[in-house]
Amino acid sequence: MRRRIIFTIITTVFITALLIAIPLLGYSNYGIRQKAKAFAATEAQNDAQVVDYRIKARLPVDKESLRPYLEPQRLTVVTLPTGETLTFGAPPQKSSARGTGKSGGVTVVVTEPIDSIV
Repeated sequence: MRRRIIFTIITTVFITALLIAIPLLGYSNYGIRQKAKAFAATEAQNDAQVVDYRIKARLPVDKESLRPYLEPQRLTVVTLPTGETLTFGAPPQKSSARGTGKSGGVTVVVTEPIDSIV
């Protein structure tokens, strides 16, 4: 009788913990993804402003001149007002977040691995 009561209590506690933990894990995963998207969008906006500034200041805007400003661990695609596209980095192998930034006529799309943000 005593074993049955203890087993029932332990089983109830375990099931309750699972019922609470599963939604919390889903919610925390959602929060991490939202944070990653916001971070990628901010990075894309910053990169777009750098490129736009270089265009307005009549500084060179090519792969070599932009390389110091853009991180190689992520995929960055810069579309200039002329329609020319410059690509930096490689696409992430794992889950990633994508953000877009615009400044002037420049559009930058950043695809960043989530594990680098968290």
